[in-house]
Amino acid sequence: MPLTPPTQFQMVITMLQEVSPNQRKASEIAKMIFQRYPEYCEKKAEASTQKNKKVTTTIANEIGANCKNWNLKYPQFNFTSDKPRLFWWDESTDNVEEDSEAAKVLEAEVTQEVPTGEIALYSKLAVYLESEAHRLHTKRIDEKTSSNLKGKNANKHRHPDVVGLEDRTESWSDEFAQWAGWIGAPKSRLWSFEVKVKLNSVGEARVAYHQALNNSSWAHRGYLVASEISSEALAELKQLHQLHGIGVIKLNSETPEDSTVLLLSIERNLDWDSCSSLCINKDFKSYIQQVALFHRAGHIEPSYWGIE
Repeated sequence: MPLTPPTQFQMVITMLQEVSPNQRKASEIAKMIFQRYPEYCEKKAEASTQKNKKVTTTIANEIGANCKNWNLKYPQFNFTSDKPRLFWWDESTDNVEEDSEAAKVLEAEVTQEVPTGEIALYSKLAVYLESEAHRLHTKRIDEKTSSNLKGKNANKHRHPDVVGLEDRTESWSDEFAQWAGWIGAPKSRLWSFEVKVKLNSVGEARVAYHQALNNSSWAHRGYLVASEISSEALAELKQLHQLHGIGVIKLNSETPEDSTVLLLSIERNLDWDSCSSLCINKDFKSYIQQVALFHRAGHIEPSYWGIE
C-alpha cells in the first residue's frame, strides 16, 4: 500500500526538528519544504487559483495563518509575536508540570472534541480565505445584531455568515494605481459566504443554495461553503450554478488550506441597494464602513479583520 503523504504541519515539524534549536522564517521553512517535497508543491501550484504566485509564498502565508492553532495543539511548536515571525521546535516544552494551571488549560484545549456546527467552521473558512489561495480580509456577520423592526423571521436567511474584502491594489505599481484612480477603477472586490456543515441530499443542496443566492448575490463574488458534499448534492449544485452563478467551496475542516473551489463564482456588479438594506445589521454596517475607509484612505485596519 502506498504511504500516506505527510500533512503540511508534519512537513513543518520535520523541517524545524532538523534545525532545532535554531529559528527559521516562514519563507525559509517553505523553501525547505519545496526542496524536500517537490510532488506536494507541484500539486499545490496546480491547484492554486493565482498562477502568478510562487508556491513557496503560498506555503509561507499558510504557515503564518495556521501557527496559532498549531501551537495550541503542539506547545513544542513556537513562534515570535513580532513580525516577520520566527518559528522553532522546542522539545523541552514537553516538561511542563502536570499540575500547573497552564498545563491543565492546554490539555483541555488539545483533548476536547472538535465542536460541531456551522459556527465552528467560520474560523476554518477564514484560514483558507486569508491564505495565498485568496488573500482576503474576513469578518463574521452575526444575524443577532440585526434590528427587527419588521417582525418575526423578517431577517431569516437575509445575512451571509462570512464576508470578505479583496485588496485589488496589492499587486499594482504606484504608476498603475494612479492611472486606475483617474479612471475610477474599483480598489476592491467584496465577497460573501453562506456556510453549511453537510449537504448530503438534493433537497439540502437546493435549500442551502437558494439561501446563499438570497444573502450573497449583492457581492462581487458569492459562495456556498460546506465541509461535506455528496455526489447527488454536487450534481444538483452544478445545475443551480449554471442558472445563478453562486460558487461552491468544499471546506477541509482538518486542514483548511487544502479546501477546494468546486464551482467558481461568477463575478457580478456590486448591488448597492442590497448593501444598504443589509446595513440594518450592525456587523454588516461596520464591514461597509471598513470598506469605505479602505477606498478613501487605502488603509486596512488589522484590529478589525479576522475571525477567531
